[in-house]
Amino acid sequence: MSSCATERLERERTAHAFAAWGVSVLLLTALPVTADEPDTTDADAVAAFEARAEFTLGARFYVIDSPQDNDNIGGFWDQYRQTRKKNADPPTFIDVLHSDLGLARDDDTWLLHLESWSPNANNDHVAVDAGDGGVEIDIDYRRYRSEDLRVFPEGTFQGQNPPSPIFPFGTEYTPDASDAEVLDSNRRLFLQRTGIHGELRFRPEGFDLDLPLLAEASLRSGFERRKGFRQDRFLLDIVELAPSNQRFRGNRRKLDQEVSNVGGAVVVSPGGDWVTDFDVSFESFREKADPVLFSDIAASDPSIPTPTGNTALRAFDFVPNTDRVSGSMRVAGPVGPASVQAGAFATHLKQTNKAPLQRSLGIDKQALTTWSAHLGFDLPLTDGAKALGKVGLNGFAKFSERLNDLDENDFEGNRQIAPILRRRSELEAQLELTARPLPGALVGTGYRFDSVDRNLRYAAPPGVIQPPLSLVEKDGQTHTVYLRARTRLLRRMQLRGELGWQYAPQRSFPRDPTYTVYFDGRGSYTLPRPFPLTLSVYGGVRDGHGNGKVLTGESTQARKDLDRLQWSYGATATALPMRRVSLTLSFIEQRDEQDFPYLRTDVPRTAGPSFTNFLPGTERPHYRSDVKSLANSLHLKLPADVDLRLFSSVSWVRADYSDARSDSSNTSRVLESASEVKSRILSAGSGVGWTAREGLRFDLGYRFDDYVDHRDRGALIDPDDRRHTFTVAMTVDLGVFSGAARTRR
Repeated sequence: MSSCATERLERERTAHAFAAWGVSVLLLTALPVTADEPDTTDADAVAAFEARAEFTLGARFYVIDSPQDNDNIGGFWDQYRQTRKKNADPPTFIDVLHSDLGLARDDDTWLLHLESWSPNANNDHVAVDAGDGGVEIDIDYRRYRSEDLRVFPEGTFQGQNPPSPIFPFGTEYTPDASDAEVLDSNRRLFLQRTGIHGELRFRPEGFDLDLPLLAEASLRSGFERRKGFRQDRFLLDIVELAPSNQRFRGNRRKLDQEVSNVGGAVVVSPGGDWVTDFDVSFESFREKADPVLFSDIAASDPSIPTPTGNTALRAFDFVPNTDRVSGSMRVAGPVGPASVQAGAFATHLKQTNKAPLQRSLGIDKQALTTWSAHLGFDLPLTDGAKALGKVGLNGFAKFSERLNDLDENDFEGNRQIAPILRRRSELEAQLELTARPLPGALVGTGYRFDSVDRNLRYAAPPGVIQPPLSLVEKDGQTHTVYLRARTRLLRRMQLRGELGWQYAPQRSFPRDPTYTVYFDGRGSYTLPRPFPLTLSVYGGVRDGHGNGKVLTGESTQARKDLDRLQWSYGATATALPMRRVSLTLSFIEQRDEQDFPYLRTDVPRTAGPSFTNFLPGTERPHYRSDVKSLANSLHLKLPADVDLRLFSSVSWVRADYSDARSDSSNTSRVLESASEVKSRILSAGSGVGWTAREGLRFDLGYRFDDYVDHRDRGALIDPDDRRHTFTVAMTVDLGVFSGAARTRR
């Protein structure tokens, strides 16, 4: 369906597209819209069907601003709509952008249906479904490629020593190639996914079979191939290298992955209104590319001493091969006046290969098992026939557990930077009382409970993490009480909201709040005059506070409380000011603000409490993220079967650090330098379509995409990405041609 890698195949592809375009026009003009009705005088029953076919043939032309008009660079927009051969003059793409064809019954349902999409040169999607009576089959094929942005951290100095002995992190970029080859086209970072999945369903009732219990059975299978390259980003530890050699690494790692799965499901009706379904599946993941070892990194950088023994066998971002078996069961039905739902789920994931260092250390156990069970109910407490004043009780409970079957022998002489999680159990529950005091109104009050229990294992010191210095707690618990309501006023106004309070007497992590107050609400109003107008609004706020965590032996005993304020709101207006005009306008904003003292250390916490130091209370970094987005669209139907479409969207993204108490905070400046985000993302476009005659339509389109990074990222790469896309398309409906399928009585 889509792009080829050579110029010869590209020319053939273009020729085929134009040929298909011409043949479609000839068929449209030469063939009638509807064929004669089939002869139904035969004694056999005649089931009529229609052959339908519609194609959209189109071409896209791209104009991309420098320096992103180079195949060597993956731009911001290539992450979502990768453009092939950006250095062409100009880059083009010609293909069947959309097709929709098959055999349709006289009730407009499909007997056989195929639909495909090709929005760009490296993106295809084909869906096929067929069915008649009790058997249905679905096949789905997808091919997609995305580019990944190469990262050069703030403070990068090619070929220079770190400028500061205090903060040497992220100061030199050392890829797996020389500086001249970093942006070479043969070293691009991308991921290409190709996969096909299918499902076969069987329903006895479609064959007039009365099988006991069985309502439906299905089988499914799939396969996906992932090929490409990804950038591993890491910083070598101070224990391994002298501070002058600490630097950011940007190694390019090859990916060659295969994912295959098979499964099945059955739906049974044991009697009455009860329904039960069972599902089982198996999935296999295989990585065929070789792992990247510490010895490989050292070979590309002469400043790294040649590693030996187990140090040389360390792998970066190792992805293990795995097999996973899963099964689930769900059941639903009535118990007296109540409706009940219950179910269970279990999965077992096992590593099927070993990293080089795992083999050297004799680490054998690498598996985990997860299971869960849940029960829910909805019980009316008053006469269900009367809506007004109706009172009900509903609730659910879910228990889940994760068991890690792992070797407790860690790398390099039991040097652990975190405890080993042997088991994690969680209980979630909710109970709610609802009532309908007025017509169209519902109020409810309820209680939620969440409890987590962890079995943590700590190795014997020295050189390993211990409970007093661990940032993970064994237990966690949260209680929530809330009040919610929804109502319809004047038939045109709808309102709903929830107000709640959360209390966590036991927190799992230092960044979890102890107290939280939250509110979420939304509403809509329809104004019929002077023209139809619907306005929808929503908003929410969460205000949380956490009591400071104290690490045993830390040198700074200042308050280390967490404060976090999150809020968001949005509005959407949809209007029909004229009979041929529709307009939509929306705006949203999301904001997150946090105050929390960071842990400052230049050695691992495994070294002991004397090396652990929280920032003092006078240095309390303030983090803020703010995202705003504005979007609008206009659809205008003009005379002579012409319609006009306009759209635009713009987003502003901001994230930064500051110190709410002191402008001289070194920590805030360091975090700001490495983590600040300040960008603007803009998309706008227009399209005009003309229906020349029944079954023939022409479209012209234009799209402008612009990404601007307002920060100075240095001379290595300019992340700004601006491009123009022009589209020319023709949609041809080949008409409806009647046929007949004869079936015996």
